[in-house]
Amino acid sequence: MGIKESSAYYHSVYSGKGLTRFSGRKLKSEVDTLIMMYKTHCQCVLDNAINENFKEIQHFLLHFWQGMPDHLLPLLDNPIITDIFYVCDSILYKITMSKTTPVPDNPYDFQFKGCCFPKRVVTPEYLESLKDFYIRDTDVFLVTYPKSGTSWVQQILCLLYYEGHRTGTESIKTGERMPWIEFNFRNIDFDSRSSPRLFTSHLPYHLVPQDLKNKKAKVIYVIRNPKDVMNSYYHFEDILEIEVQKSTNFEKFMEKFLAGNVSPCTWFDHVRGWYTHSDDLNILFVKYEDMIMDLHSAVIQISTFLGKELDDGLLDTVVRCATFKHMKTDSRANKDDVPGILLKGKGDFMRKGVIGDWKNIMTVAQSEKFDEIYQEKMMDLPVNLTWDMQKELE
Repeated sequence: MGIKESSAYYHSVYSGKGLTRFSGRKLKSEVDTLIMMYKTHCQCVLDNAINENFKEIQHFLLHFWQGMPDHLLPLLDNPIITDIFYVCDSILYKITMSKTTPVPDNPYDFQFKGCCFPKRVVTPEYLESLKDFYIRDTDVFLVTYPKSGTSWVQQILCLLYYEGHRTGTESIKTGERMPWIEFNFRNIDFDSRSSPRLFTSHLPYHLVPQDLKNKKAKVIYVIRNPKDVMNSYYHFEDILEIEVQKSTNFEKFMEKFLAGNVSPCTWFDHVRGWYTHSDDLNILFVKYEDMIMDLHSAVIQISTFLGKELDDGLLDTVVRCATFKHMKTDSRANKDDVPGILLKGKGDFMRKGVIGDWKNIMTVAQSEKFDEIYQEKMMDLPVNLTWDMQKELE
């Protein structure tokens, strides 16, 4: 079924009597609100799809669910709401697939300038627009490759910058305090945010805003040994509820990881890009393993780079609230309760937090193959990683 045909079909099912039938049920007021939000735009959106007005419908479908009010998020498990989102996503996938380069054996991602991105949450046009994103001197960017301590350092930065986060008097999640620049889930007006603005990103160096490359703002780049990254990424993929092309086993995932058919690109390209351009940036490199072995010193290193003076009491508070044990129970940081991310009962957002867990899944042959590739791609960089210390976060 093509885009026109599928859009016409959805139009016949979900406009007019279809949505009237839904709204006529005895639903909670919040559900009615969400239904009406969709119904208000349904005719226009589906007509645009039938007429192949791709930009208009893509804009609406992305921002309809990305701009969902927080108080409506718990309703995403409602079967009627799920049905509506299925319609939106079905059309969106058809549009995006028709306008982007696909990733091999992965219908959910698209390729953009050598990288992979999920179709459901970002468009090529938005990624292209980021090169002109206005950077303030006071901005702070946390940049990581996935599964390299992103949530951990988000927590540290929020503790350093926000008293309400330290005292527990504010329930704002770290992802709201430090939004993703490439995944603007809430359609935030970044220009209206007060300084200093904190941002999170998995973007490789060549896709970040141009102003960032002129030593405007501060960048904290967290690096983790890639064997543990790959292991953690594999387990994370398995518990995701959002649409991803899941690997049947670790061997298949390793092939995908090494080929760069995961978001955003290969670990090697990501690390190399940021390391080799460090002279263009006001950047601090932090090792994940160093944070495990001495969190106290890592917090001092980060706070000094940011110009944040900490007395002993404040330092102790930041370190205590940034421990793995504390974050596992802190809903502002662990993301276990964020709707639509994890399959319920399949696992935790924060899994282990150890060094060398790759030994529990990689065979000797797989490890040796990885070592060969690592030496080939990284031997000329001054990157000294810790690979095999089994010390858990306290």
